[in-house]
Amino acid sequence: MKPLVSVVMPVHDGGKFLQPAVDSILSQTMGDLELVMVDDHSTDSAISALDKSDPRIMVIKSRGRGIVNACNTGFAHCRGEFIARMDADDISLENRLETQLQYLNENRSIDIAGACVDIFAEAGIQGGLERYQAWLNSVREPGQVKNQIFIESPLPNPTLIFRRAALNQLSGYRDNAWPEDYDLLLLANAADMQMGKPDSVLLRWREHETRLTH
Repeated sequence: MKPLVSVVMPVHDGGKFLQPAVDSILSQTMGDLELVMVDDHSTDSAISALDKSDPRIMVIKSRGRGIVNACNTGFAHCRGEFIARMDADDISLENRLETQLQYLNENRSIDIAGACVDIFAEAGIQGGLERYQAWLNSVREPGQVKNQIFIESPLPNPTLIFRRAALNQLSGYRDNAWPEDYDLLLLANAADMQMGKPDSVLLRWREHETRLTH
């Protein structure tokens, strides 16, 4: 039986952050899901150390190298009506998927949904990150997203959830010299897709020095 939601999580040396990230998906209040973990040529033991007894977990090898290949490999294996992203170092709040699905069901014109985030770090956040978080969480309505999408990506990558038809139309991520998630959302905007997010914080976005963004 096909799950309602497929969650794609690319993993390259997930380390100590991987288990909490996986647990946060498997403990969702919306349990009709599969977790498609894509091993992007990891050299640590984080994936092998996971308890994979939950039948909703699928672990596959990336068909190439890098996050674009890993995500697109995962997308190709998804069976769900909705396809969500998750990173291996973040934490989804337990009601994330349920809230996003409710938002999409209540807003049929929305093709891609994101979520508000709580950026956190061991040493705390301040200054630019605080301002960035405030901006991200203020851009929620489709009109706001469209008006501000050229400032920066208004939907954080690990919060994304797509209707399958929208992701199929976009053909996944492209491997360019700039951020793959921003590129995808710019393409979605150019295709007049509607994007937005519910009001509540649904993901804790971890800030650390080895984040790919850096």
